Amino acid sequence: MGMEFNFNNLEAKLDEMAKKVGNEILDTALDAGVQVFEERMEANVPIDTSELKGNLGEIKKTGSGTGRKSILGIKSNDRDIIARGYYQEYGTERMSGKHWMKKSFDEAKTKANEKIIEVLREALK
Repeated sequence: MGMEFNFNNLEAKLDEMAKKVGNEILDTALDAGVQVFEERMEANVPIDTSELKGNLGEIKKTGSGTGRKSILGIKSNDRDIIARGYYQEYGTERMSGKHWMKKSFDEAKTKANEKIIEVLREALK
């Protein structure tokens, strides 16, 4: 006569907890990088009515695990504001584009990567 222990449920719960904690750490690191990009976008956005500046930020997150991505841009539901941002970036046949989004991305890329690495190192200590 012996006793049997089944740890399958416990193991599954521990795996689930590890994934949740891992995803939270990745989201925290991603948010730190997003903040750097948002700061540069706000600094470079052309200001006329301030509608563009007030509608910049994270639109959504996609993917999971290490393939997680954050989509940044103009988060307004107003098509006129989105169109204004597009024309400011790329221009029209009468106005040259200011390329403020590309400039913001290029300026923030290195600092955002450093910030993400810093947050991950701190979280994994």
